[in-house]
Amino acid sequence: MTITGNKSDGSVDTTQLDVSTYKKRNPESTVLRFKVNLALPRKIGDFEIYQSYVSHIVVNCATVSLFHEDQLRYRDPLWEGPAVAESFPQPKPMAFGGLTKDPRGKILSMVCQRKPGPQTSF
Repeated sequence: MTITGNKSDGSVDTTQLDVSTYKKRNPESTVLRFKVNLALPRKIGDFEIYQSYVSHIVVNCATVSLFHEDQLRYRDPLWEGPAVAESFPQPKPMAFGGLTKDPRGKILSMVCQRKPGPQTSF
């Protein structure tokens, strides 16, 4: 499900939730796969450049917070090209820095207002 942007245009900031991966971890936390395409490439350190990524995220409704558990970063837009995987020993807070539209409010609203179970839909 596209939250912001356009899932087929690599030149715009786009965020998506894979609702088929919705998994309740405990009463406060839900895990989902989250995809981001960046309008412009970003750099980590001296060598890694990426423009899109896929993360497993934890949405904690009790603390109204979002965290990355892991991330697969792609060099090219729309999840193409060489990729670098990273698992975070401690969940990494999601910053959404530089995105044209911050998806945080929509994600929290969608996930935290839902009840777990087989009828959960977005």
